[in-house]
Amino acid sequence: MDETAGTEVNRAEGTGGRAPHPWRLTREGDYLFADWDGQSVLYHTGSGDTRWISALSRMILETLRAGPADHAALFASLRDVVAEADRSWLDDALGEALQELYELDLLESA
Repeated sequence: MDETAGTEVNRAEGTGGRAPHPWRLTREGDYLFADWDGQSVLYHTGSGDTRWISALSRMILETLRAGPADHAALFASLRDVVAEADRSWLDDALGEALQELYELDLLESA
């Protein structure tokens, strides 16, 4: 059973305020994307669901395709694609995006 079910993303010290547990994709099937004006449309072949997600959420899902990763690992992989001037918001935005993807049942605690 998913320990974070029904809760907000847990917060813990030393990980940018985020839970240290790894995240993984929840469903089998392909995640297909199309992009318009900084937003992405996600179509999941396993469920048939189509959703609007942010560009950051898309990057998270693409990163998790390679395997589970915790907040710190996701932050490290994403900070390299975010301009230096924009990095100050990344930690909080990453936490919010993880919460959104969790609520959409697109990722779960590994």
